[in-house]
Amino acid sequence: MSRGKASIRDVVITTEAPLGSVAQIDYEGMALAQRVIKYRGKENILLNDFLKQSLMSHYFQKLIHAESTGSTVKGIKGSRLHKQLLLIPDLREQEAIATIILQQESIIANEQQFLDKEKEIKQGLMQDLLTGKKEVTPNPEDFKRE
Repeated sequence: MSRGKASIRDVVITTEAPLGSVAQIDYEGMALAQRVIKYRGKENILLNDFLKQSLMSHYFQKLIHAESTGSTVKGIKGSRLHKQLLLIPDLREQEAIATIILQQESIIANEQQFLDKEKEIKQGLMQDLLTGKKEVTPNPEDFKRE
């Protein structure tokens, strides 16, 4: 199991069911099982944050799906996955790209949280209206024809 032991910031990708899901390890002590492959960027060559984004990219996902086999469940062998090529810019560019993407992901996560909260409020209000806890007072202006 030592081969499967992951460290913080390592990047993992699933090889089947579902194919190509990518994550980055954020805590110690995680052991990996079948159908998950761990990658770690080489120091001073490839940043793990950039590696994660590269594996999640439309470009890379198309590559691995083209190399996958199976009809009911698509999968890719580790030996084929390891042969896929990544475009690797210099470290400064990797850092800049990864930083911008992480910032955008944070904004999206915050907006999703806000949306989820608004949906919860709406659902509660609808429930109150449908059960009669809150009375609906129609506004005559809403029914005027133009």
